[in-house]
Amino acid sequence: MPNIPSSDQTDASSTVGSAPQLEQLPSVQPKKSKPKAGEIVLHIEDHEQRLRELEARNFHLQNALELSNIEVMAHRKTLAECEGTLMEYHKTLMDHQNALQLILARITELEQQQQRDEQMEVVSNTSHSSWILAKEEIKHVEETADALKNTSFKELVRQAYQLRMGVPNLTPEALPMWKEGDVIPLDPGTGKPFLRFRWDQKWDMAENFEAIQTLTYHIKKHGANLVPAAAQAVRVLGEAEIQDCVVRKFQAIKKALRADGRLPGAAPKKEPSGGDAVGEVKEESGKRPSKAQLLSRAKGKLQVRIRKRTNLPLDSRFRLAKYDGALNENQMSDDEDDVDGEGVFTGKYISRAPAWRSSELIEFLKEVDAAKDPAPSQKYIPRIKATETVDVPPKVANLIKNRTRRWMVDPQWLAKAENKDFDIETRIIDSGVAWGDEEEPEVRFERQKRMREEKASVQQKKRLRQMQVNDTKANKKAVKKGKKRSGKEKQPEAGPSQAGPSNHQPPSHADDGESSDGFDYGSPS
Repeated sequence: MPNIPSSDQTDASSTVGSAPQLEQLPSVQPKKSKPKAGEIVLHIEDHEQRLRELEARNFHLQNALELSNIEVMAHRKTLAECEGTLMEYHKTLMDHQNALQLILARITELEQQQQRDEQMEVVSNTSHSSWILAKEEIKHVEETADALKNTSFKELVRQAYQLRMGVPNLTPEALPMWKEGDVIPLDPGTGKPFLRFRWDQKWDMAENFEAIQTLTYHIKKHGANLVPAAAQAVRVLGEAEIQDCVVRKFQAIKKALRADGRLPGAAPKKEPSGGDAVGEVKEESGKRPSKAQLLSRAKGKLQVRIRKRTNLPLDSRFRLAKYDGALNENQMSDDEDDVDGEGVFTGKYISRAPAWRSSELIEFLKEVDAAKDPAPSQKYIPRIKATETVDVPPKVANLIKNRTRRWMVDPQWLAKAENKDFDIETRIIDSGVAWGDEEEPEVRFERQKRMREEKASVQQKKRLRQMQVNDTKANKKAVKKGKKRSGKEKQPEAGPSQAGPSNHQPPSHADDGESSDGFDYGSPS
């Protein structure tokens, strides 16, 4: 069999023989294997799965971020609310601190007040005592009104006039018309001159006023003996009420003398033919208003001046608080009725200023009176300022605010010998710090009051201790006396009637006359 070369050999020989041709051919690269479709599908599915997982995770992260944002907003809101609440708490704390300071100040004030109250002797039931006091005041007012209406008291005033004037009755014919220089007869009972009045003058003229005071004192002291039926009225009425009654009687007598034509320069009073005009007011000539009327008029004048002061210029020094003390009822002058020659009220009052007023007070009142009243009253009765002054002292006042300040008083008037007795604290007090004093008079009076209360408390404690010591001594003395008395009462029990072995007591002395068996055989002679 012929030797047929194999394909490998043929290829090799052809390769060897054609070597130069192979060197000219390009090199052949090995081909990469292509992925199969199944693998591609698997890769795609794997990527899609991972994409879905990433999307799901992104969705959860977005939800978590939104929740976180919501929580952050909630926390911010809560923080803002907390800051607002904190500010409110801080404000409340400051309010509480301020309130606490006020409470502590009030507690201190109450403790001081309690200390003052403990030092004072007060009634245990204040409300009850106040009610009793008010009831007693009402009762006193009623008793005073009854006493003034009492016919026996009126008879007492009439008899006092007759007795001290030395006349049989008070008719115009029996009344003496005395003038200066006339000889006054003596009262045989007292040896002193009878009382005489200047009927042509007002009651508060010096001579008339002195006689009225004498009658007032006589009625108060001897009225119960002069008219016993008026004793109760004399006890109830004070000197001021009695003096008002004496003054009214003076006015009645003066009116009778004028009607009788006995007063110089006065004609008998005639009734008008046409009657009184509507609204016309008639009063007795020179009639002295009562204490209640004077007080009412003073209040009306005070209110007008208070209103007028508010209309002063803003730069006026009289608007300062240091002038407030000049506006109270005690500083108002008395307003008397202005009457014509026939005793008819003219519809105006006459104001007579006291002589003790200082130039500063006069200027203050002048400035206030010249101001316009912002709310004038139609019922206000105008006042006429008298040219003459009344030499009367500053009024006595219980309340410190109503007393006259020293700046209101004329130093020259106060320097007079007859006026020095009026320089007392119930009438005149210091002006105050605004006028150059070291302290307000109210402060000094309060300090003096506390000192008096403390002194009274100390004295009361001393008295109580002394009473306790006295009671202890008395008890000891009583115990000693009781022991002595009981010993004396027990001594006769050792007699023969009670002899016995059980009650037998041996003799204390050998020579007392008793034997050892307790019987008395007689003492040796």
